Amino acid sequence: MLSDSEVIVPKNIDEILEVISKKKAAVIAGGTDLLVRIKSGITPPPKVIVALDKISSLHKIAKKGNRVIIGASATYNEILHSELIRDNFPHLVGAAAEVGSPQIRSRGTIGGNIVNASPAGDSIPPLYTLGAELVLRCINGERRVRIDKFIKGPGKTVLRKNELLTAIEIEIPRGKPYYFFKRLGTRRALAVAKVSAAGYIGIDKGIVEKAKIALGAVGPTVVYSHSVEKILLGKKLCEGIISSSAEVSKADCNPIDDIRSEANYRREMVGVLVRRGLTKILEEIDG
Repeated sequence: MLSDSEVIVPKNIDEILEVISKKKAAVIAGGTDLLVRIKSGITPPPKVIVALDKISSLHKIAKKGNRVIIGASATYNEILHSELIRDNFPHLVGAAAEVGSPQIRSRGTIGGNIVNASPAGDSIPPLYTLGAELVLRCINGERRVRIDKFIKGPGKTVLRKNELLTAIEIEIPRGKPYYFFKRLGTRRALAVAKVSAAGYIGIDKGIVEKAKIALGAVGPTVVYSHSVEKILLGKKLCEGIISSSAEVSKADCNPIDDIRSEANYRREMVGVLVRRGLTKILEEIDG
């Protein structure tokens, strides 16, 4: 399948940047998306492949000041077993647990999921709720782009040909944050999400002071449910507010009919998942 491709295994990030500044190359870490597309005939085998999986710095998960920095080649398993992420962003751990099979979770990477830019990518809605910032490096320097500005459509991003996504940086929220991640697939495992929803709620003295709700697989990109955010802010979370939020969330998405689901069903399930997610948070608050 890749017998005619030149495979380059750099020793460090500088070597990667040198290669991609001079050659048109496919950059892979786990390769779980690209190799499937090549095998299916969707994408022709690239002439040059740059493999990132041996560069340990791209797997690092660390805290710096009030931020958590996740290397772009961190696998889903590494995220699942990171105490730092479990303690601060449990809904990202929940999303990682839903990805594929144990084999895919051991190879697939968070950076690959982001760059692949699928509206159904499981890790992306939690990152939207957190306002994750992406570090993009090239041979001349680096720039930072917020994730919702990075993804432009299915498979489309603002990543330049000579750039490499090296890290995801997330600010640790102050106070007492609450999170949820919910998804619906054809079956419990090994299925692309039909609909997903992630939420981050900040509570101060019983009142919602921050709210971010992100919906996956119901538009060309992950979308924010701004209607829900407006309902929640300044209110005390209760069953009535949850019911209103679930209802208005359905108008914030633009799903399509495809082989996995129908648009109307997806829209209704958005309301169901938002209700379940906010109910989970309410139970945590009351518990």
